[in-house]
Amino acid sequence: VVGAAGIGSLVFGIKDVVTAGEQWQAQQAQLRNSLTATGQQGAASMNMLNKSIERTATGGGFSPQEEATGLTQFVRLTGSATKAVGLQTEAINLARGAHLGYSQAVRMVSQIQTGQTGRLQRYLGIIQPVKTAELALTAAQKKANPLLAQRAQLLDKQATAAEANQRLIQRYGGAAAAYGHTAAGAWSNATHGFDIISQKLGTILLPLLTKVAQFFIGVAQTVIAH
Repeated sequence: VVGAAGIGSLVFGIKDVVTAGEQWQAQQAQLRNSLTATGQQGAASMNMLNKSIERTATGGGFSPQEEATGLTQFVRLTGSATKAVGLQTEAINLARGAHLGYSQAVRMVSQIQTGQTGRLQRYLGIIQPVKTAELALTAAQKKANPLLAQRAQLLDKQATAAEANQRLIQRYGGAAAAYGHTAAGAWSNATHGFDIISQKLGTILLPLLTKVAQFFIGVAQTVIAH
């Protein structure tokens, strides 16, 4: 009985690791597709994103799976792996500092990048939309050159976003690290670290287990045939 229980535990343990490996592969495909869509194919960009996930997930952040989803969104939003990593850090700090869910923080930080700061005043204080570039144009210029007016509006949104990002960093920078030093944060960091190790082990085991499964399928088919 003890032996059977031990074998059962081993089987379930391997199954968990394999499942983690499959999740890792899906996560990698998600990140790779976002990079490809923004013209950033290459091992260097993938390595940057993965190192970022490993660092933040074990430093007061959220699960690797959650962070991969958020990072994918930021890559598509900014078209830059480097900028995406920066926004990811902002979202995690906002979530931990303001006691928000990770997906909610990702949505808020994404809104900031398009100059939408109205709903964030509760967390960042009042941020007046920048109108410098638009006000520099006369009505005649706007009418004669609509593209110039659109460009001015874009510049103002970018300036508003820059101010909001700076406000967020000032208010919540370091919140994830502080959370990581709490009892709950330390446990969360350890759990996420184990998840990352399981994912990598699962990735290594998947090819081997696939071959084993194919072998047994072949044996079964032979037995059935006879």
